[in-house]
Amino acid sequence: IEEARTNLLTYSSEFDNAAWSKIGATVTANAITAPDGSLTADQIVATASGQRIEQSIAVTASTTYTLSWYSNNPSNDARFSVLDQTGAAYIVLYEAYPNTGNGWVRQSYTFTTPVGCVSISVRPVHTTSVLPTVYIWGAQVEAASAASSYIPTTTAAVTRNKDFLSYPTANWYAAGQAGTIQVDADRVYTREATDSKLIYFRGNNYSDGAIRISIIGTTTAVSEFWDGTTSAKI
Repeated sequence: IEEARTNLLTYSSEFDNAAWSKIGATVTANAITAPDGSLTADQIVATASGQRIEQSIAVTASTTYTLSWYSNNPSNDARFSVLDQTGAAYIVLYEAYPNTGNGWVRQSYTFTTPVGCVSISVRPVHTTSVLPTVYIWGAQVEAASAASSYIPTTTAAVTRNKDFLSYPTANWYAAGQAGTIQVDADRVYTREATDSKLIYFRGNNYSDGAIRISIIGTTTAVSEFWDGTTSAKI
């Protein structure tokens, strides 16, 4: 179950599109099968140092973002960069891919935009003296401290709505009946909200009563029962 997220990149798997600038690098579209089973992964070939593919996007200064993409780089020698275009300084330069291995691997890099930065250039392939041949697919930039599942885009940024999980509970915990709820959860990103609901049961109206299990702040777990009039910790 995921919260709402927006992929700020356009043509997120079409690196041959003009939305991605090619500085010396050559792109072959639909070269091999992508992680989703479609023939949509592109091959990137560089023949000189400094060659790259890049896309510029608007951002908010002093904000955490996560760049992610899928790579197939058997020699594990590909590099990437992120440039603060406002300040003309690199946030990260010629960084080795964080994850290695054979076949498709999802790469992820989290960073904070500098003070005053309102535009960045993301470069999922940016060569040094090592000239790799790498296949990539599914690039994404989102305002978050960890990558969420891939959100495909074409002409514009795309927002995925938050997920909802519901189950009919017509006679659960009716008057005079007892029951047990257990929740195992792993929060892999930092929420801005002070009240992070892990699970929440209620009737059609809030006045019908509710049970919720939450994390308040960063560590405090709270279980609470609401009978439509008063609440009590449980």
